Amino acid sequence: MTYRSDRKIVQELLPVRLFAIVIAEGIDQPEGDDARQLLAWLREAQDEILRGIEPIKADALLRRTRRAVEVAKKPFVEAKAAVAKFGLCIFYLLDCLRRNGVFGIVDDSSLDKAITAILAPEGTVTEFANIPKVDSSAQKQARHMLEAMQADGYFRGVVWA
Repeated sequence: MTYRSDRKIVQELLPVRLFAIVIAEGIDQPEGDDARQLLAWLREAQDEILRGIEPIKADALLRRTRRAVEVAKKPFVEAKAAVAKFGLCIFYLLDCLRRNGVFGIVDDSSLDKAITAILAPEGTVTEFANIPKVDSSAQKQARHMLEAMQADGYFRGVVWA
């Protein structure tokens, strides 16, 4: 097994936890089958990332991840922004990370299934992307989200492009 630093593991967990926030706080029926399925896929993705890590260390990594998620979502909470806009920002952040070679999604993985459903063409996140002013703002806020995470030591060397 390849060595992964704690920072690398947290960076892998961040997309999973960020999208879990979008589901938990933004879906119309949080107790419905769709929400349960999405959260199950995200739990599977989290479990895959943490597989083989001692439970005490895994808990510490999840706490670090939660703190990083709070940093990312704080401006949206303060602005009382729509959760769908937060989801769109996460999409742009992950796209930037993908272009920088820091993030990838395995086809048909749990995370791939969850992201595909969250970014479905008929979904609210996609509706927000189709509003030019909101889309432009989301891209700008995603860049600020990356900068905030970099200030906390994550995604070093990633350049917004």
